[in-house]
This record gives sequence, C-alpha cells and structure tokens, in this order.
Amino acid sequence: MLRLGTCLPKDSNYGKCLAPGLCGPRGVCTRCQTAATKCMSNRFARKRTQNKDGAAPALIAARAHLFSHIGRALESLGRTEELLNEHQLKFVNNVKEGWLPELQRSLDDFREYVALQKQLNARRSDYDSKMVKFQKARKDNITAEDDLRTAQVRYEDTYEDLGRRMLVMQDAEQEYLRGA
Repeated sequence: MLRLGTCLPKDSNYGKCLAPGLCGPRGVCTRCQTAATKCMSNRFARKRTQNKDGAAPALIAARAHLFSHIGRALESLGRTEELLNEHQLKFVNNVKEGWLPELQRSLDDFREYVALQKQLNARRSDYDSKMVKFQKARKDNITAEDDLRTAQVRYEDTYEDLGRRMLVMQDAEQEYLRGA
C-alpha cells in the first residue's frame, strides 16, 4: 500500500521524497501522490475489463481478424514445412540408394589405380637399377641378364594392368554419367 508523502525512487533512498521543495503544506509530495493515484486507478480499471484469459474483451474483438490471418499463415507454414520434409527425405533416400554406391565404387576404383601407380613406380625403379647393374657387369653375366629380363616383364605387366584399370575407370565413368 502506498502512503501519501512517500516517493518510490529507484535508488537507495526508498521512502524519502525526491523533491522536498515541491511538497505541500503537510509535507506531501504532489508528484508522488498524483503518480500513485493514477497507478491504482489504472490497476483497478484493468481488472474490471479483463476476462479469464487475461486479455481485454475489446482488444480480442478488435484484433480477431488479425488472429485469423496469423492462424492461416501459420497453418500454411506448417504444410510447407511438411512438404519440404517429405522432399528432403526423398532426396536423402535417392542419394543413399543411387548416387552413394556409385561414388563408393568409383572411389574404390581410384584407390586401386593409385596402388597400381605406386607399384609401377617401384617396378620402374627396380628395372632401372637392374639395367645399370647389367651394363656395369660383364656381358656374359647370366644372373644379371636374367634379373633384368624378370624386372622388365614385371614392369610391362604392371604397365598393362594400369592401362586396363584406366580404361575400366573411364568406362565406369561413362556408365555413371549415363545412369545419372
């Protein structure tokens, strides 16, 4: 309850008048009295006009057309979100069932290709070293000549395997592009 002659300041001087020079002959601050009277009258008026929901009936009646528009908009938004969700699920299923296995297969093919490239580089290095060894050795050294021939055969086999792998990857790419 608000007593006359006391102010409600926001600082630590609660209950003391902020403007003592404005107080009337009885020491009552007119500014404080006016503010308290308005506050109490507005509070009682608000209680009389509110219904059980806490909203004023005149306010609800005046803005009912806004609520119907907002309701329709929210309903439309909900339907749109459901439709987007359906399309997103279809897209995810199509990717998982169609595109992802093809991509995985292409990735496996590429890994095999990289492994064959490394093997070809190792065989080329081995072949080069055996060639230098054979050239430095005497011409009648049979073991150096046999080593050179086996290294050459290995290198050529790996080279052919790598060429076949490249063609298989190229064909698979064409099939994938046709299928997608």
